[in-house]
Amino acid sequence: MAMAYLVFNTALYIGLALWSTAAPERVGRLVGLAFATPSGKSEFLTVYGGLEFGAGLFFAAAAAKPELRQAGLLFGLLFYAGLVAWRIPSLLIIKDISRPTYILATTEALLFAASLALWLARGRAV
Repeated sequence: MAMAYLVFNTALYIGLALWSTAAPERVGRLVGLAFATPSGKSEFLTVYGGLEFGAGLFFAAAAAKPELRQAGLLFGLLFYAGLVAWRIPSLLIIKDISRPTYILATTEALLFAASLALWLARGRAV
């Protein structure tokens, strides 16, 4: 299960990084962002492209090397914990949030739950 989780996250984040880089305006609109300046577009490309690509590479390394699997699970757990901890209050405080944001929130919550379950089961065969 841990390997499937790591491979899924590899594909997810490398895929998102490439999509965000290839179609930044489209992806930006989908998540409710617009580029007011070229600096904004550069920031989007760096975070939605570069940071997500880096996360995908770490998940790939953890999947490829057994000695990194626990680190990969811990990274996933902490990564999604941060996203969920900031996402939930934003959904409660901010009005008129679009459907794609709720889809992202649900995905993040599911991946957090999966990472938590895998982390708690790590002493057993995962």
